[in-house]
Amino acid sequence: MELIPLLLVFFILLVSLQLLRMLLGLFHHYNLVKHIPGTAQLLRTSIVKIPLIAPYMYLNNQKTMDQLNKKYGSIWRIALWDRAFVFISKVEDLKQVMVRKSNEFPKPPNFYEPLALYGENILTLLGGEQWKRRRAVCDPAFGVKHLEFLSQVSTDSMQKLFRRWEQFGDKFEIHAEKEAVDITMEIIGLAGFGYDLGVIETKQESQATFDKSKYHMSFREALEITTSTALIYRVALPSFMIPFFKHAKHGVEDADKYMEEIINARIKEINQGKSTRMDLFSLLIKANSEVSDTGVLVNPDAEENDQGEVLKMEKMSVEELKSDTWVFLAAGHEVCRNFFLFFSFGTHFVVDYCFTTSMDIKRVSYSSRNSTKVL
Repeated sequence: MELIPLLLVFFILLVSLQLLRMLLGLFHHYNLVKHIPGTAQLLRTSIVKIPLIAPYMYLNNQKTMDQLNKKYGSIWRIALWDRAFVFISKVEDLKQVMVRKSNEFPKPPNFYEPLALYGENILTLLGGEQWKRRRAVCDPAFGVKHLEFLSQVSTDSMQKLFRRWEQFGDKFEIHAEKEAVDITMEIIGLAGFGYDLGVIETKQESQATFDKSKYHMSFREALEITTSTALIYRVALPSFMIPFFKHAKHGVEDADKYMEEIINARIKEINQGKSTRMDLFSLLIKANSEVSDTGVLVNPDAEENDQGEVLKMEKMSVEELKSDTWVFLAAGHEVCRNFFLFFSFGTHFVVDYCFTTSMDIKRVSYSSRNSTKVL
């Protein structure tokens, strides 16, 4: 019985030491940036808002961050116990940090570590020639042809969503969060991988090429977990706790196997000269296949390094292809989902905006979308 009080005292001592460490760290990082207007909080982040401990950095804190930006101006900071964040919103200041003096502002490795779900990618690499080599293969993701394809996929997906809404008549209620997730996953499936996940229109997911016995869930479910739930767990939870969330663990594993199966199928198509796909994953696989094993980049306009030497591209591994594709889709998931939610909010609460948007949509016919100005 005497062991329990000793363990309790030991636990209290550990908690006290950790709290002291965090307070000293907060004081240290506050002193580093106290010349910049702003605020401070103890925890790096939290799942929910916690007064004094995590009042600013928590999930879905957009409104709070907007208020801080209005209060402190174009440059402000939040001091934490293990680091300090400086937020910049002025274009000229951003150019100084990201372009002219980028060498003086390296990426913080720990901050980007949760995004390395499948290993290093173009976002987690810390810059330099290794990043430039990786970017050479990733360039097709930002090419005009892919953006045109993405625009058409987005338009077609919204048409599907409108057709679903039309079934409810003139007056109906939508759940914006669910609709945002549906339209996002529809676009990710088609523009990211070239697969119709059957999210909006009730039809079977097009995964006939997949051996379903290998997986715990469908491709759609796996993608949805890796671009949302699994990412939140990696940011908010200690690494030793993540394996206990088996559904998220299975989602990450299944998405990994699905992507590997797609890679093998697309490489076979490319080798047979049959690949005309414009989805993101196919473009990255094709660009990577055009790099020889000796590192020669097929592109004649290959980028040069700081010494004026033409950069030789290292052929990306299967893991690197999966990691880069996933990080693009994770970013796209948040952008698409949040844009839809803000758009829904605006059209619901701002009457003039709702009326103007409604008139614009009626003027833009499905057949003439390519010749009209983007709203």
